[in-house]
Amino acid sequence: MNDTSSTPSTTPIPNNYGVATSMADVQNQINEMEAFFETGATLPVDFRLRQLRRLQAYLLAHEQEALDALHADLGKSAFESYATELGLVYDEIRLYLRKLRQWARPRRVPTPLAHFPSSSTVCPYPFGVAAVLSPWNYPLQLTLIPLVDAIGAGNCVALKPSKTSPHTSQFLRDMCRELFDPRYVYCWHGSNDMNDWLLQVEFDKIMFTGSPRVGREIMTAAAQNLTSVTLELGGKSPVFIAADADIRRAAQRIAWGKCLNSGQTCVGPDYALVHEDVADEFVEELQRWIHEYYGEDVLASPDYPHMINQKHFDMVCQLIDDRPQGTRIAFGGRRNPTTLQIEPTVVTGVRIDDPLMSQEIFGPALPVITWRDLDEALDIVRGTVVYSKNFGRDFMAGMKTLVGGEITGYTEMLVEARQIATKRMVDAAEALGADAVVGLRYASASVMQGAAEVIAYGTAVKFK
Repeated sequence: MNDTSSTPSTTPIPNNYGVATSMADVQNQINEMEAFFETGATLPVDFRLRQLRRLQAYLLAHEQEALDALHADLGKSAFESYATELGLVYDEIRLYLRKLRQWARPRRVPTPLAHFPSSSTVCPYPFGVAAVLSPWNYPLQLTLIPLVDAIGAGNCVALKPSKTSPHTSQFLRDMCRELFDPRYVYCWHGSNDMNDWLLQVEFDKIMFTGSPRVGREIMTAAAQNLTSVTLELGGKSPVFIAADADIRRAAQRIAWGKCLNSGQTCVGPDYALVHEDVADEFVEELQRWIHEYYGEDVLASPDYPHMINQKHFDMVCQLIDDRPQGTRIAFGGRRNPTTLQIEPTVVTGVRIDDPLMSQEIFGPALPVITWRDLDEALDIVRGTVVYSKNFGRDFMAGMKTLVGGEITGYTEMLVEARQIATKRMVDAAEALGADAVVGLRYASASVMQGAAEVIAYGTAVKFK
């Protein structure tokens, strides 16, 4: 049974909840949250589990409101909203309900000989007050999944959802106001001033999802206080299609990934690098699969989302319309200014210096760049998604030339990465020594392990 008991607090919630009129208002709120954290109220695992169950119960009870908000902001269908937003949040909550006691448990680690005869224990401990600064493209799950992680780790949490997705942001503020003591979890109303004020406040942890430009600003501000940051930033994500690829399957998956959220996905395919021998077939299959998903008139489909606002609609349209001579729209290109929808558009004949390649598109336009020689393709992109049956050997050979060494097989590389990640965590604990109260501060065990594996991955490449 879900626990719907309230947090142990009698703190009154003001009528202007979530609104700040000055930097002083923000600082006062953070001071109250820091004082609440210092009481130790958030540390017991039972307390954290209660909050996660309450969050789960609220979302289940207000599911339709969440889906309606996502539809109002982005035109997402109920199926897409559940599959890419709400369902992921439920999965994260269930994961923490199963694993949190295990993750929070102190664990013995080896002790350096120099500290004999002492023993060493790593005790997971929260950062304190964590800030979650979320974007507008997946406004629900990219706010609530970090919230679940931070609550599970025992932090107080300051949320600032994007003002660009106002309906979902309002849903999140209403939820936080009803569920949580404002000294424990607080949700601000977004504004330009609020963004500036939050960067002037000292948090114990900052989690941000958004553009590289804003990510740099956040990292610069965090560096002033040596604040730990977790940044998930956008970029131009390529997809690589070799001559021996299963074109039908590749087109099927790329059509889904590109049209999801109408292209407003940071890890969605931004452009396609296609071997020239299969480029025409790929474009034909891509068009077929898009119509398979959304019907002959995509703009009339109730399942096809729209751009977040007029500004973003105009930006994507301009990128499509400003294409130079030599390029052509293979299919698509229509748009509806009233609904802010842009038909999935594939542009062929694109060169690396064309406007479509100048920035992350973040919309339903897919430039296609053809290639014949592997070295030519590698000059364009380093990290790729490869659709090929036998391309791996050639790709690794090209990467070998690029880095001047030999790369071992992927499986061996990943295994070694995990071994290195584990060793680094143990070494870090040992470095604390017996005198350190092994208060290894991190937001969640799963996030730390994932980050360690990413760091270790780069060291797992073996060179001759």
